[in-house]
Amino acid sequence: MEIQDLIQQLYKNRKITTDKEFRLFQGAIEKLANHKLTIDLIPQLLKVFDDTCEHYEVMYGLVHLIEDFEYDYIQPLVTHTSSLYLHAKRWLETFYIRILNDEESTLRLRNILLESPELINDSLMKILNSIIERIPERFEPKVKALLAKD
Repeated sequence: MEIQDLIQQLYKNRKITTDKEFRLFQGAIEKLANHKLTIDLIPQLLKVFDDTCEHYEVMYGLVHLIEDFEYDYIQPLVTHTSSLYLHAKRWLETFYIRILNDEESTLRLRNILLESPELINDSLMKILNSIIERIPERFEPKVKALLAKD
């Protein structure tokens, strides 16, 4: 099966409401993990996330697949935050928490935002504020440092 077919299979079954969708989704992730994926696929993979899916463990397989790009996934994530916000807010929070919990990832995100301040939009700010509300003592200083304009 071709990479695009596997990504389409993920998207088609992303809500995982049946056992068949579960198997197809998980199978597509496993097959994609065995391919050499390119950075241009990240936006398509990000579109698969949907907050209505309750099979978190399988969706985390997709998180790990995207994180296999190491720091290269951060730019597409930031670029597509607004379009993902309505249907994948929880997954965006997951990604940004994971970024904020890693010093190098946070530095890379900060550099992206400094180079392209237009990416600091309402959706991103809502995500960051939601993260702060979860654990203010941990995340408020990180978000303030992230957004500082020095």
